[in-house]
Amino acid sequence: MVSIPFYMLTFRALQFNIMFSIMLGILTMMLYDKIKIRGLFWVLFVVVLIPISLVFDWYLMSISMILMYYIIKNEKARRIAPSVFGGICWFLFIGFGIFSHIHMQAAGNYVALANFEATWGNMDFLISSMFMVLGMAAAVILLLRYDGERGKHMKWAFYVIYPLHFAVIGIISLLLGFVDFSIFGL
Repeated sequence: MVSIPFYMLTFRALQFNIMFSIMLGILTMMLYDKIKIRGLFWVLFVVVLIPISLVFDWYLMSISMILMYYIIKNEKARRIAPSVFGGICWFLFIGFGIFSHIHMQAAGNYVALANFEATWGNMDFLISSMFMVLGMAAAVILLLRYDGERGKHMKWAFYVIYPLHFAVIGIISLLLGFVDFSIFGL
């Protein structure tokens, strides 16, 4: 919760961060266990949970990937499938964005193009999304190498590092003039 203002400042977005995505993912797993009629669960998933996830970080991929890690029983498939799914979603998202940008330029629709560029950050978002796809590919490699051993106990370090890194990036963005406090209505 401490990191939310820094997250919003850093990404210039009124969007909930990954902690809310994880919370919704946990709720999704609980519903998966509680609702025994699978058809009813999947209708609820598509009609209610996915639209809710669109205001959270990682959009529909967050709860989909969390649920995949939960319901896939084969260990090797569980380590590969969610990241591949996420990578494919981001790849399609990037492709749609690039196609839309080129199409609007070719059609001379400069009003729509200006709105598109304001939303997508003048292609910066697309470039950063390509790194997301590469990160998901790297995750598959790391997960396949995981030996099941618990790592060092560093829970409290991450409670400090997560909001602190957003604060540092947000302050740098403010100093460089990339963002201002208008994101908070000030």
